Amino acid sequence: MNLLLTLFLLWTCHGGIHSKNPYCTIQTGSVRVSEGDNVIIPCRFSYPGDRRDRSISLRVYWRAATSRTCGQNTFIYNHTENYVHGNYTGRISLEGNPKEQNVVSLRIQWIRRTDGPMFCCRLEPEDKELKPWQNIQGTFIQLSDEFSVQQVDTIPAIEGETTVIPCIVHSATEEIREVTWSWGDSLTCNNNPNIVRWTEENGSQKQRDFSLVDFPRDVSLRIEGAAPSHRKHYCCEVKVGNKTAQSDHGTELAVAASEPSVGFSVTQSSELTVQSGDSASISCSFSPNRDPLWVGVYWRVGNLTGPFAYHPSQEMVHPMYKGRTELRRETDLYIRNVQEADNNTSYYCFVILRFCEDLNIFSTETIYGTGTRQLVTDSAPPGWVIPVVLSLIALLLLLVGTLTCLRIKGKICISHSKGQEVNISLTTDARSPTNHFLGTVAPEQNRNPQSQTDREESSGVLYSHINHKNHRNKEEKENSIAKSEEGSSVLYAVVGRADHGAVYATVQKNNISALSSTLHSQ
Repeated sequence: MNLLLTLFLLWTCHGGIHSKNPYCTIQTGSVRVSEGDNVIIPCRFSYPGDRRDRSISLRVYWRAATSRTCGQNTFIYNHTENYVHGNYTGRISLEGNPKEQNVVSLRIQWIRRTDGPMFCCRLEPEDKELKPWQNIQGTFIQLSDEFSVQQVDTIPAIEGETTVIPCIVHSATEEIREVTWSWGDSLTCNNNPNIVRWTEENGSQKQRDFSLVDFPRDVSLRIEGAAPSHRKHYCCEVKVGNKTAQSDHGTELAVAASEPSVGFSVTQSSELTVQSGDSASISCSFSPNRDPLWVGVYWRVGNLTGPFAYHPSQEMVHPMYKGRTELRRETDLYIRNVQEADNNTSYYCFVILRFCEDLNIFSTETIYGTGTRQLVTDSAPPGWVIPVVLSLIALLLLLVGTLTCLRIKGKICISHSKGQEVNISLTTDARSPTNHFLGTVAPEQNRNPQSQTDREESSGVLYSHINHKNHRNKEEKENSIAKSEEGSSVLYAVVGRADHGAVYATVQKNNISALSSTLHSQ
């Protein structure tokens, strides 16, 4: 009886098992959310016989189940009849049109602890000659505060490298006692026959090509020398105390072929230059030899076996790039805030294609690019800097030109050789409100043997010596104080021309500088 029931469920899940044309559906293995969050569960599918004209009208159904598979569980949504189960009224809707694209997604708002946790999509052609088909494994909703095991859907690798398949344990209340890894060709973990188990006694031991990264702190599976024979689905099961948590869907290890299929290639630009602080977009394109059911794009940094600069699961992204990278145009790597540490770094594009071979039976092909080297230059100055600098240079040139013109016209900077040197005898001028000293200026022809004609033509400054003899005693005390403070006595005088008679110079009584000097001519 159980055998008959199993065969019936397989027939139902796979759809038209007697159909001549293969068609498939595929979903994300698991989604981790918190209670009250919104979630989108995509369902990708291929049309029967790979009919690209999309002439087939489809009904889209979604089931919810508490078990590991959906089987014949209750429908919660039917988009053609606009039916919604009472437990999900006002909380679910369909995104995507099956006539326009090969993906339809279920959107669930305000996730509850009682929802699902397994959700499966089912497609029914209106053409009665075609059988319906349903995803066999569905998408499992994990609540973030529950004890659970999380795995990523796919890990790309190249032949010969040592790769790690992560097993992330959440909300474990005690230390891990036992870890079991199983693997095989099935997408669901319950059907994989190969098993390797580690406990406290042999947690650090290697078994065949397998070992644990760091039992019990990190129970991820390490595989040495990845080969085509390792292209399997790997599932993790963990025991903590008397509780057990396991994955519903394992991780597929997609080992790239040493020689890709004819017509399937990945193209990258060889080099890219970007300024520090800017964002970079590194292109990647591929040309498959047939239409895929699903496409996965991954980016590794440094070399072909380096860490991930981008992975759909953030847990796999290197800390240096976490939160800085995303995909643009489906395949291009977009890096925010490029840093000097990113200079002279190569990035490699990995593309994984999944094809529908038979009723919900897939094949996977992996290929990678030759890498793009990124060069980082210093940041360019802000846009306003260059105009300001050019304006300052222009003003400086204008100032220099103006001063040069004035000098040529004789308005400033008259040659000192045309001045006269005179002696000034200081006398007190009681008329001065500031008690300045008056000095008699007498020309000394022998000190400046220039002709009278030259002196008359000159409008320059007359050079003079200051005679301190008449006031040396009077100012001795003041001068000694000034000298002790400043070390020297300096007097400044501005002297005007004297064509006739004596010239009097008013000199500020200050040992440092003449704050105001006024010439009086009589």
